Amino acid sequence: NYVKSQNVCFSPTLSVIDANWYLAENAAAFEQEKNKAAASESVRSRLSDPEARKEILANQDIPMLKKELERAERVVRAAADAGVCLAIGSDSGAGNVLMGWGTHHEMELMAAAGVSNLQILRAATSSGARLLSKDQPPIYGTIEPGKRADLILLNADTLLDIANTQKIRKVLQ
Repeated sequence: NYVKSQNVCFSPTLSVIDANWYLAENAAAFEQEKNKAAASESVRSRLSDPEARKEILANQDIPMLKKELERAERVVRAAADAGVCLAIGSDSGAGNVLMGWGTHHEMELMAAAGVSNLQILRAATSSGARLLSKDQPPIYGTIEPGKRADLILLNADTLLDIANTQKIRKVLQ
């Protein structure tokens, strides 16, 4: 309650923890063309090599990092349940957190932690806009008369499955 009363917004960056092993453990996710294209040359080289993936997964710290992710998920769930403002932050482009994929993966991790899809969508839109905008209230982040917006039309309902944010049909600017 104290955090909420201080008007703090929490950006958990769960994908930074998870990226230590996720793409090495889930090669099919990395093999998608859009994800390979988003990787730096060094990350692409490392994750394309089966032996390098085995080395990543043999890291003695992985079990401890998986426990850290579980702890972080509990903190995120508690914050969401308490009504603390959440914002999406994936540190996309840092280490193994691929541009674009990192943001979608962050949303999936928040859903796995028990945050509602509606809370996640707010974290990715209006909360993020409030944090990043010099204009208060922000002139973007919600669809309202007088505000600016890029609209993303999707082929599926994100309230049913947050992974549906990746089923992009069209972007209107």
